Amino acid sequence: MNIENLKTKAEADISEYITKKLLNLRKRPGKKLPVFSLPHGKK
Repeated sequence: MNIENLKTKAEADISEYITKKLLNLRKRPGKKLPVFSLPHGKK
């Protein structure tokens, strides 16, 4: 694999990981999401 393939795979893995983390946070009742995880920083 060349560098570009590795970079693309790493970016895909990272975005997938972040998506799963955010979904898990939203599933927890009574938990407020930190501001940085909300789009456009809206509260």
